[in-house]
Amino acid sequence: MKLLILVLLITCFGFTNGHGNTNTLLGGLQQLDLNSVDNDTLKAIAEAQGKALELMNDVKTEGGTTNAIPLQVKRLLSVKTQLVAGVNYFLDMEIFIDDQLKICSIVVSHLYPWDNGGIWQVSISKEEDPCYQFMRRTPQNRSPGTMVGGAHEVDTNDVMVQQAVVWAIKHINKMSNSPYMQSLLKVARVTQQVVNGLQYHFKLTTVSTSCRNKPENHNKTLQECPAAEEAKPQDCDISVVYSLGVYTMESLQCQPSKAVIGRDGHDYFRHRRYVKNVKNMNILGGDTHDYISHGDEKCAEHLQAFREFRNKHNRVYGSSDETNLRFKIFCDNMEKVKIIQAAEQGSAQYGATVFADISEEEFRKLYLGFKAPITPKRQWPKAQIPNEPIPESWDWRDHNAVTSVKNQGGCGSCWAFSTTGNIEGQWALKSKNLLSLSEQELVDCDKLDQGCNGGYMYDAYEAIIGLGGIETESEYKYTGQDQSCQFNKSEVVVKLTGAVNISKDEGEMAAWLYKNGPIAIGINAIPMQFYLWGIAHPWKFFCDPNALDHGVLIVGYGKKGKEPYWIIKNSWGPHWGREGYYYIYRGDGSCGLNTMCSSAVVE
Repeated sequence: MKLLILVLLITCFGFTNGHGNTNTLLGGLQQLDLNSVDNDTLKAIAEAQGKALELMNDVKTEGGTTNAIPLQVKRLLSVKTQLVAGVNYFLDMEIFIDDQLKICSIVVSHLYPWDNGGIWQVSISKEEDPCYQFMRRTPQNRSPGTMVGGAHEVDTNDVMVQQAVVWAIKHINKMSNSPYMQSLLKVARVTQQVVNGLQYHFKLTTVSTSCRNKPENHNKTLQECPAAEEAKPQDCDISVVYSLGVYTMESLQCQPSKAVIGRDGHDYFRHRRYVKNVKNMNILGGDTHDYISHGDEKCAEHLQAFREFRNKHNRVYGSSDETNLRFKIFCDNMEKVKIIQAAEQGSAQYGATVFADISEEEFRKLYLGFKAPITPKRQWPKAQIPNEPIPESWDWRDHNAVTSVKNQGGCGSCWAFSTTGNIEGQWALKSKNLLSLSEQELVDCDKLDQGCNGGYMYDAYEAIIGLGGIETESEYKYTGQDQSCQFNKSEVVVKLTGAVNISKDEGEMAAWLYKNGPIAIGINAIPMQFYLWGIAHPWKFFCDPNALDHGVLIVGYGKKGKEPYWIIKNSWGPHWGREGYYYIYRGDGSCGLNTMCSSAVVE
C-alpha cells in the first residue's frame, strides 16, 4: 500500500525531473524518467510489468493454445502513469515472443486497489501490436474468495457502491423529461461482477422532489430537497459499469413502486397536514379553485384529463404554484390540440402526449435540435435516382435495416439520431449486419455541430469522415449530455466516403429509398408534440415547411385507403406516437419533409 500511495502522489501531483519542474496535469499522463525515480516507484513499475506478463501468459490465442514459450521482457523502454481509480501504467517494452524480439505497447491498470487488493487489467489498443494476441479481454479479480467473472453481493455502504448509485441517480435525472428532480429513497440490493471494469447491478427506489431538475441540484439529498406533494416513488433495476474512471449505464428500468413511503409519509415529506381518501376532493384545495384562474372556467373541462395525464406519466410538481402553472400550460395545449384536430386533413389523432405540460418554447429547447447552417460546410453531390418500378409500399423495418427506437432525452441531439439511423441502414444493406451506432460520439466529438444545442446531418457526415469513422452504441454509450470527446479510433466499425443530397420530388424520394435504404430528413415538428396515432396531414399554418427544427429518419412508405404516407422513425422513445414512429402524408411536402433529404455513403 505504501508503494501505491507513493505512485498516486507522484502521478497526481507531478514528479520533479531534477530541475525543479513539474509538468503533470491532474488526471493526465506523467512521463517517468527511469534513471531518476526512487526505488519504491521502480518496485511499483516492476510489479505492473510482472502482472502484465502473468496475465498475458495466461491467455490463450485465437488458435486455442497459449504461447509455446512464456513471454519474457528484455528491456523496459518507456513508462507513463495516469491517476484513475487506481493507476494506469503505459509500458513500452522489448519482449521475447517465442524467441523473437518484439516491441509491445501495453497499458497495465491497477484498479480499485483499496478493495481487497483491486483488479489488474491489461489492454492493448492496436491490433497490429505483437502482443495484441495475448490481451486479456476481461480483467481478472485476484482477490481471494471471488469467482472470476461471477457476480456476488456487496455491502450497500461500500464507498464504490455509493459512488455508483450517486452517478446512476444523476443519470436518471439527466434523461428525465420531468421538471423536478428524483432523489434516492433506498438501495435494496447490490451485486458486483468483474467485466471490463466493475459492473454493479442494484435495485433502488427514488421519489420526485420539490427541487427543479437542474445540474446544481443533483448533489442534494432528501433533507435539502424534500419529496414533492403527492410524490409517488418508483423502483428501478439498474446495471452500471465502472471502467477506467468512467461510468456507463448498461440497463435501466423503472416502474411505480408498490411500497408505501414511510407508512404515513412522515419520513420523506415536509411536515404538513396530510389528507387522503377524502371523497370528492380535487387535487388541490378541495375544488378547482387552485387550478383554475378566476374567469377562466373553460379550463375546468381539462381538469380530469390533467389528472389522468399526471397518473399516466408519473408527473409530480414541486409546489402548488408549479402545479398551477403546469395545469395552465396543459389547458392551453389542449385548446391548441382542438384547433389542430379540427383542421387536420388526414386521419391523425392528437392529444395529451408526454409533452402536454410543457410550453412550445420548452419543447423546442429540450426535444428539437435541428439547426441548418446558413452556409453548409460542404455541398454534397446529388443522388442518382433509380429509374425502375417500385412497390406500392415498402418498410425497411421488415428487412433488418432499422434499429429499435431510441430516446434522445432532454438533449437537442435529434440530428445525431437522424444521422446514425441513416448510416445504420446503409451499413446493414452493404454488410448484411445491422449495428446500433453511437449518437454520443457525434454529440461529443463533432465540432462542426453543437451537441445538445443542435446540429445538422450534412455537417455530421463531414465530421464522421474527419474523425475516421463511427463507433457502436455499446462502445460509446449515449448519456444525453455534452461531454469531452472519448472517441477511440480502434473501435470504429463504419467509415464514410461521402454523402449525397436526395431529390425534393417525393416520387423520386420513394424510388431512392426503396433501392438504397432509409433517408435522413429535416422536418417541422411542432404538430408532433401532440401526435398520438393515424396519418398526419396538418395545414402549413401549423408546420411551416420553411422552418425545419427536427431531424428524423424516413424508413418506409405506403398507402391506406386514399392516404399515401411516409413512415418516420423518431427519437423520443417507443412510448411516443405509434411505438416511436410518425406517419405523415406523402405527396405535398407536409411540414417541409422533402426539403432537406440526405444519406451517407459508407466505405
